Amino acid sequence: MMSAAYSRIKTIAALSNGLDMGVSGAAVGGLSVASLSTDSGFDLHATETFDAYHVCSASQGRILQFDRGEVNPIQADGAIYLLDSYAVTRSIFEERSRTVGISIATETLHAALSELIEAPVVSRVRFTLRVERDAPVFRSLFLMGQALQEGMTGAAPLATAPVASTSLRESMIQLLLHGTSHSYSEVLGQQRVPALLPRQVRRAMEYMQAHAHQPLTVREIAAAAEVSTRALQLSFQRFNQTSPLQYLRQLRLKGARRDMLDPGQPLSISAIALNWGFSHMGLFALQYRAAYGELPRETIAQRR
Repeated sequence: MMSAAYSRIKTIAALSNGLDMGVSGAAVGGLSVASLSTDSGFDLHATETFDAYHVCSASQGRILQFDRGEVNPIQADGAIYLLDSYAVTRSIFEERSRTVGISIATETLHAALSELIEAPVVSRVRFTLRVERDAPVFRSLFLMGQALQEGMTGAAPLATAPVASTSLRESMIQLLLHGTSHSYSEVLGQQRVPALLPRQVRRAMEYMQAHAHQPLTVREIAAAAEVSTRALQLSFQRFNQTSPLQYLRQLRLKGARRDMLDPGQPLSISAIALNWGFSHMGLFALQYRAAYGELPRETIAQRR
């Protein structure tokens, strides 16, 4: 977590006798998830910050982040905090603190946002600082973060499932940009991009159909259709009443169903799900049942 949160640590000192810290985390393509616990607490100073945006929550204790003379507290109050760490060079983790956070490198987030608004991101993204944790967007975001962390540790099934890890990363970034309130929300909401012709939408659909089993991003799909990311998303919504990633998910659910019914495929729901880009088995089961009216285990039981 320290290497993910800070590029260069100057000093770190325990607040009580004996520094103790428990850290676990995972990262993929400019996005990382980390859990940290400390009973001693500590005071950390850095000479150079990690240029990123953080979505974090504390289940116990409190963290103080010092940003250009201001102090941003992260409290164990059931809320989610969205922070810009660009100017943070000191953090105090109080005794008996427990936190979990998602970090997205500035370069990664700004690149995704720039594609959506079809313009350079000329200023930092300002998110609403504090929101309620039970908001659906953040429930989903932290469930996906948990899937990434669990999938990249232990047996690490996601390490050998690039379709799943790429899909998870892409979904988390798009969810944060589209599902939260920030300084670019109004620009994102403007519907000024001319709609694509149906043939261009169809080209994107055909590309996804041919490559659904491979790691895909919205940017790659738009490039295949020879249009901008934003134009693709707006036109998909207009003609298909869905987003490109939602359409891709339906294709992958269909592929997973086909494999579960195929006696020649592994008799493992998790292996099939991972192969088709689904890293969280609980979410996969819910999405599958919504699409087909039955659970994956009920489908695989129909094999002949």
